[in-house]
Amino acid sequence: MTQYLLKHAKTEKILQILTFSVTFCLILLCIPEDIDAKIVFASSGGLHVMEDNGRGRRRITRNRDGYPCWSPDGKQIAYVRYLETRPANTEIFVMDADGTNQRQLTHTGGRNTKPTWSPDGKYLAFSSDRNGLHDIYRIDLETLNVKQLTFRGEHSSSFAPDWSPDGNKIIFEKSIRVRNGILPKNVWIMSADGTNPRPFVPDPTPEDPMLFRADPSYSPDGREVMFHESIFESEDSYIKKFVIIHKHGKRIEIDQTKMTANKMVLSHSSWMNNGRSILFSAGIRRSDTVKTYHDIYEYNIESRTLKQLTYWQFHDMEGDWTEGPLPVLPQRKLPILWGEIKQK
Repeated sequence: MTQYLLKHAKTEKILQILTFSVTFCLILLCIPEDIDAKIVFASSGGLHVMEDNGRGRRRITRNRDGYPCWSPDGKQIAYVRYLETRPANTEIFVMDADGTNQRQLTHTGGRNTKPTWSPDGKYLAFSSDRNGLHDIYRIDLETLNVKQLTFRGEHSSSFAPDWSPDGNKIIFEKSIRVRNGILPKNVWIMSADGTNPRPFVPDPTPEDPMLFRADPSYSPDGREVMFHESIFESEDSYIKKFVIIHKHGKRIEIDQTKMTANKMVLSHSSWMNNGRSILFSAGIRRSDTVKTYHDIYEYNIESRTLKQLTYWQFHDMEGDWTEGPLPVLPQRKLPILWGEIKQK
């Protein structure tokens, strides 16, 4: 009888432990898992966020959206939406970091693109062709009042603004003249109110090879500026590189063809890891009949190492990094179907 009672007590104890374990696991499953969202980027059918190692990917919009940009506090994202009713019409939107509270800021029926936040989070600078060629504008997020900051000259347009971390300056790309029917571009800088526009680096001369400098951005500490530089020496010969210029004049050049072994076509870039890395998108070079899909990469400037962060059958582009951590609940995301994912 004693043995029976002992055996029964042990069985009851085991059942209690099992019941507790199952209940505990169910509770854990019901608790939302936070995603440390540090990178936002554009992909097929919407914007996505993920951790800075490429994990925890989540879709947050299901529209034709692009050029996302984190707010300084990481709580909002400004972006561009391609309106389906007018394929050439792109407008500036803003939303909460989890994809909710989407709000349209511009209503021009033209091309409004590449928004960037002021450091205090009160304004967005962006480029727009609302008056013909592209110029840089500033919108007050509280009043929605818009101010034009650049005024095009003949055969001149301004694109891709980026605010300095101290809020005093805006750097941007500018087409500088027409030569053989092509618009060379250079990096310009101006005060945040649009005054004192001037070249950040000297404009090329007519004797120089065809030169395009584009996509400028300030480092998080404001000490450096990065931009793309493409030099076309001939129809079949060109050099593409990242250029980083320190405020004291030091110049660093990163040859994109060597960095990628000349296998990839690079596009939009931004800073990552507080200026230690470059976040960019690139696609593998293929034949003219095979489509090139872009993925997101990280290039560590100090170690000169390249890391692929996404593996997708569509374009992953236009990434932007925030310091974080920024918990984002998967329950407030739109799920990704396993069939949509294509691993390497």
